Amino acid sequence: MSDCVRTAWLDLYGDGTVTKKLEDQTAGYFCTELNLGFPAIREVTDNNPDRNGTTDRTRLWGSRAVSANITALAGARAIIDQVAADFAPYMLPDVRPVLHYILDRPNAPERTLTLRAAGYAAPIAGPYERDLQLQWVAPDPIAYGAAQQEETALAGTPTSPGRVYNLTFNRIYPPGSGAPSTAILSSPGQIGVHPHTRIYGPITQPQLIMQRQPDGTSTQFNFIASFVLSAGQWVDIDSANRTVFLQGDPTRNAAASVDWSTSSWPYIPPQPKSILLRLTGQSTSVVTQAVVTWNDAYLL
Repeated sequence: MSDCVRTAWLDLYGDGTVTKKLEDQTAGYFCTELNLGFPAIREVTDNNPDRNGTTDRTRLWGSRAVSANITALAGARAIIDQVAADFAPYMLPDVRPVLHYILDRPNAPERTLTLRAAGYAAPIAGPYERDLQLQWVAPDPIAYGAAQQEETALAGTPTSPGRVYNLTFNRIYPPGSGAPSTAILSSPGQIGVHPHTRIYGPITQPQLIMQRQPDGTSTQFNFIASFVLSAGQWVDIDSANRTVFLQGDPTRNAAASVDWSTSSWPYIPPQPKSILLRLTGQSTSVVTQAVVTWNDAYLL
């Protein structure tokens, strides 16, 4: 019989530099319960004025309550009050620790939730045991896969496709990196995701064309004709936070350069659906590209 792979830990700053296990048998404390909760439902309903029932337009979640019960035992060599103190930095309202957890399922995937402290109970009752209850709220209720996914679409170049030799028969050699390419955006998660897209110049009036599969319907994210990215420049499109920044700089808002009359934020539905993404524009080169990154999304 194999060992249980279940494990969970807190990452104080979200960068892996300071972490704390929710259970550490060698330190004498144990997680008796980790409750990932269920997201609150943001109900949008109206009573039907002239018949039974309601008109229900509910589509979105609110936040999620998360809690952990931990017991520190002096008999298991825990310094019980120090265990309580060690969790205190993760319970401050101005930090956003990230909960990482692995459950017993195929391939033992690691998933994450970003938390905000909501309550911390650690009553003092005798010298041999101390019971802790840690409570948080996850403002974003979606659990994300720990591994970042990435796909790239090349715009290609409109220049002549290679070299022409004046021989008996002219021979054309197409360049290997000059052709445009299509990115396939596909997520095995349970929930669709709004990705981050970075478009690298040179390009004038970039357009992202997103064709949904298998039905073939298309949406676009288009910039206006005067919008230009030179070589070495880029623009970040964060569809989760609804921002468009030049060089990733929040002080350089490029939202006014988007043609909102024809644009929809990039979105990747869960499998079996997918998106074929193409980048088009003027004055492109072999390095003009759109790089799409995201983390697969799950309920648990």
